[in-house]
Amino acid sequence: MRSWLWPSLLLAPMAANAQSLAITLGNNADAGFANATECATVETVNYTATLTTSCSDLNVWATAGSCGNAPDAGDLTVGTVTQANLVTPANRSGFFQFTVSDLPLIDGGCGGAVEVNYTLCGAFQPPSFTGCVTDTAFVKAALSPTFRYDGVPPGVPTIKGVGSLDSALTLDLGLTLDTTQVTVQYRQAGDAGDGTWLKGGTFLTGSRVEVDGLQNAVTYEVRAQAEDGAGNDSDFSDPTTGTPQALLGFWDQYRADGGQDAGGCTQVGGHPIWLFAAVPAALSWLRRRRR
Repeated sequence: MRSWLWPSLLLAPMAANAQSLAITLGNNADAGFANATECATVETVNYTATLTTSCSDLNVWATAGSCGNAPDAGDLTVGTVTQANLVTPANRSGFFQFTVSDLPLIDGGCGGAVEVNYTLCGAFQPPSFTGCVTDTAFVKAALSPTFRYDGVPPGVPTIKGVGSLDSALTLDLGLTLDTTQVTVQYRQAGDAGDGTWLKGGTFLTGSRVEVDGLQNAVTYEVRAQAEDGAGNDSDFSDPTTGTPQALLGFWDQYRADGGQDAGGCTQVGGHPIWLFAAVPAALSWLRRRRR
């Protein structure tokens, strides 16, 4: 009796542990998301079950709650493999699909400005060592992917200040934490242009951005729009104005601020004498500008 009983008891747990279920989103991802413009998007859910036989259907579903043994009322059943079909090994792996607009609990329908987090669940009931009994624990997906519907746009940016550069403007921005990138547009102010907003660039989040390729001494209106990780866009900020300015060289700026050359062509040691006279004046000018 002892010669076969102990090996049988050891093999039974090994057989039970052989049951498994794996679920991933398309491209084997473990997380996904959609925004308010992607309601018609079709998502794919892959499944692979390791089993010899099953005492129930294999269900895959999406829930805004937690994963149980089977879909609850209000959950979205993504797909089912019947108990009879699980007998065929080819049916133990494959994929199901769902449309984003079919997800439950999106207040006001898909496209609404809400955020809902879902879990993709899967489960089937294996036999016990004595066959199919109702109290046998279900085999659930080892990893339950998540899916987030995000229809809430980020906050509207604020332009805190505009700085002038040579053929460019800098914008100091105030952005909300959910902003992942910001787009800046510009146009000539007043009646100088045709009123068309032009794209000045799309930038990763940062408090300061630069728009270049502008004309000096021309006043521009600028505005900014934020985008979040789900692809939702905010409204544009209120426009503000700025004027690029040409940057003068050292001597041009020195003279523009009232600096005077000593004049004359006398040379000392091969250098014009006015250079020696101008250096102290220039240093004095620099000290004044630093104050």
